[in-house]
Amino acid sequence: MKRGIPLIALTIIAFTLIVKYSATQSGARVNTQHTDTGTGTLPTGTRMPELHESSIVYVSASDLAAAYEANEVAADRTYKGKAVEVTGYIDRVVKAALTEQPVVDLGGDVTATLDNEDDAAILRRGHVVIMRCTGGGSVLLRPYLDHCKVDYDAEREWIRQNEQQEEQRKQQREEQWEQAQEQARQEQAEQQAQKQAREQADKQATDDELKKIEHLEREHVQQVCAAYSHHLTAYPQDVAVEKQWKEMGCEKNDN
Repeated sequence: MKRGIPLIALTIIAFTLIVKYSATQSGARVNTQHTDTGTGTLPTGTRMPELHESSIVYVSASDLAAAYEANEVAADRTYKGKAVEVTGYIDRVVKAALTEQPVVDLGGDVTATLDNEDDAAILRRGHVVIMRCTGGGSVLLRPYLDHCKVDYDAEREWIRQNEQQEEQRKQQREEQWEQAQEQARQEQAEQQAQKQAREQADKQATDDELKKIEHLEREHVQQVCAAYSHHLTAYPQDVAVEKQWKEMGCEKNDN
C-alpha cells in the first residue's frame, strides 16, 4: 500500500468519519468490552508490551491495513466496534476539515481520530505511537479508528523493552568484538610461534651446514699436511714445501 494519501482523500475520509461519529452519538453506542483478541504484529523493529488485556484487540497499523485490503468483511468482524490498541509510525497529524478534530495518519495505512488535542500536539512524524481506539471500519478500504487516546503506559513499556533489546544487542556486539580480538591475538601468537620455529629451524640448519663445512675443511687440511709431511720426510731440504707446511699449521697438527 502506498505511503501517504492525497489531501482530497483525507478530506473524504474525514467527512465520512464525521457522519459516522454523528450516528454513533445519536444511539449507536460502541461496545468496547468485546472479548475477542487480535493477532497483529508490530512494525519491524518494534515489540509489543507483554501484558495484554483480553478485551482489547492488539494490532499494528500495517497489519490492520493488510486485513482490510485482504477481506473487508472479515476485518470488520475483527476490529469494527471493538477496542483496538494500534501501534504504528506517525506519517502526519492534521485536523479534520469540519470538526477540526486531530487526525493521525499512521504510516500512510490507517487514519486515527483523537479525542484529546493535547495528545495530538505531542506527536511527531516518524515516531512510533501506541493508541487505544475504537475500530470504525474503513473508507475506500482504508481503515479508520475513532476515539483514540495515546496509551502512555504502553508507550513507556514499548520504550523500556526496546531499550532493553538495544542494550542486549550492544552487549552482544561487545562480546563479538572481544571474541574477534581474542581470536586475532591467538592467531598472531600462533603466527609468531611459527615464525620463531622457522627461524630456529633455519638457524639449526645453518649451524649444521657450517659444522659440516668446518669438518670437511679440517679433513682437507689434514690430508694436505699429511702429503706435505710425507714429502718433507723424503725431501727434508725442500724449503718451499716446509714453508707451506708451517703456514697451514701442519706443525701444530703433527704435535
